[in-house]
Amino acid sequence: MAYTVASDTVEARLIDSAGNPLGAMTIEVQRAGVAFEMRPVVDHGDERHELMLASLPAFAEPATYRYARLLSPGESTAPAVFIRP
Repeated sequence: MAYTVASDTVEARLIDSAGNPLGAMTIEVQRAGVAFEMRPVVDHGDERHELMLASLPAFAEPATYRYARLLSPGESTAPAVFIRP
C-alpha cells in the first residue's frame, strides 16, 4: 500500500564548500509535513546538480544542503525520498 502526503516547496540553504561550483545560495526543496527531501536536484543554467541534506531545520533556521555532484546530460534520478526529524 502506498501513502500519498501533500508536499509543498520551502526555502533552504546550499552551503559553500570545496567542490561546490554553485557557491552558497538559497534553494527551493520539497517538504512533506515535517519531512524534507534528502537529495534534491537543482537546475543551474543548462546543468543539473544533485544536492544532499546536511542538516534539518532548527528553530527559525532553514534546512541546509551540501553539494553532491553534477548530473550527466539525460541522467535520471531516483524518486524523491524524504526524511523527518
